[in-house]
Amino acid sequence: MTEFQAALGGTQLTKLDRIVDARRAAAARYDDLLRGTPVQAPQVRSGNRMVYQSYVTLLPEGVDRGGLIRRLRTNGIEAQIGTYHMPLTTYFRTRYGFRPGDFPTTDAVAARALTLPLHASITPDEQATVVDRLVAGL
Repeated sequence: MTEFQAALGGTQLTKLDRIVDARRAAAARYDDLLRGTPVQAPQVRSGNRMVYQSYVTLLPEGVDRGGLIRRLRTNGIEAQIGTYHMPLTTYFRTRYGFRPGDFPTTDAVAARALTLPLHASITPDEQATVVDRLVAGL
């Protein structure tokens, strides 16, 4: 690590609590906005706290996630695949011979996971627009 990188990292660390608090507040707003929709918010185990590096939702079964992502991006919303199915990546398929169906629960979840935009400065109005467009696109 260079001195510059260390100095930059040290400066960023002074902002960490503020950033994590803002991301948690934004995640709580998404939770409220998604309540009553067919989109499942992230589940947090009792006694745990998330920092929300990302906000990964679970779409209803049968939704064309790729098409939905394209429609959202057309509307200026940068949604993306929520999580990657590691056993089906090239390395694990080649090295260990994993195929679709080897992990049926993971297959189902990975196909439906969608990450919504989340950052410390996202506004409630922006989040409402994201959820409105998301639900309308299902």
